[in-house]
Amino acid sequence: MTTRAGLMRGFCTVATTVVAVVAVTSSVWADVTVVSEITTKGLPAGIKGNAASSSGKPTIATTYYKGDKQRVETGDSITITDYTTGKTTALDVKKKTYTIRNAEKVEGNPFLEAMKMEVTADMKATAEKKTIVEKNARRYDYNAVMKMTMEGVDPTIASMLPTIMISGQQWTTEDIPYKMDVAKVARVTMLRSLPPMMAKGVKEISEKLAMMKGFPLSSVVTLKFALSKDAPAEFASRIPKDAIVTTTEVKSIVQTPLDEALFTIPEGYSEVKDVAPDFGPSGPNGPQ
Repeated sequence: MTTRAGLMRGFCTVATTVVAVVAVTSSVWADVTVVSEITTKGLPAGIKGNAASSSGKPTIATTYYKGDKQRVETGDSITITDYTTGKTTALDVKKKTYTIRNAEKVEGNPFLEAMKMEVTADMKATAEKKTIVEKNARRYDYNAVMKMTMEGVDPTIASMLPTIMISGQQWTTEDIPYKMDVAKVARVTMLRSLPPMMAKGVKEISEKLAMMKGFPLSSVVTLKFALSKDAPAEFASRIPKDAIVTTTEVKSIVQTPLDEALFTIPEGYSEVKDVAPDFGPSGPNGPQ
C-alpha cells in the first residue's frame, strides 16, 4: 500500500472509531441487551469493514452487557470486549475463527509514531430533557478538534495530515445503573483501530466524553476533514468534502440475566493471529 492510500485509510478509520467511542461511553451493572439503529452518511464507499455504513442505509446492532464485558452483533460481525483486560475478540461466524487484540498494546511503525496529535475538546450538559424508550434522558453537546502534525519529513507528506473536527449531541439516561470506568471504556474502544501516535488524542477526548452521566440512548456525531492548501490534488480529492454524519438511536433496552457463554469463544473456533492495520510504509522515506 502506498503512503497516500495508507494515510487515507487511517483517516477514515479515525472517523469511524470516533463515532464508536461516542456510542459507548458507559457500561452497565445489571445485565442488559440493547438494540440500536445506526445510520452513517458521507463515509467514502469502499472503506474495508464499513460497507453497510457507507451505503447510508440503517444498520441494526445488538449489544449485550454483563459486568465488565460487552458483546456487539452487527450482521455477521461479532466482537466481544473485556474492559478489565482491554482485550477484544472478533468472531468470524462464517469461517468459525477468532482474532484477539489488546487495545492497550497497539504496535505501530516509525512513520506513524513520528506523528503528533494536538487536541482540544469541550463538553457541556444542557438543561434539555425528554423521554426515550421509556427512560428519562438528558442532552449533552460536545466539540473536539484533532490536528495531526509531523516534523522532519517531506513537506508533501506533512501537507497530507488533516485536521479532524468533531461535533456531537448525545442523550443519556441515569435510569440504568452502571459502575465501570467510562473513560477507560471510551479509550479502549478507540484504541482498537487507531495507531499509537493518536494515543494522546484518545485520552483527552475519552476523558471529556466520560463526563457525560448515564447510558447513551441517542446520538448524532458530525465529522469534517480539513487539509492544508498545499496537499496534493490527487490526495485532497479522496478526502471527504462533505461531513460524515452518524446517527445512533436505541430502539429497545431489556434488563434480564445473560448467559456467560455469550462472552466466550465458541467451541470449534480456531484462532487467527491479529495483523496490524496497514496505514503506510515503515518510514517517511517509504514508497509514494
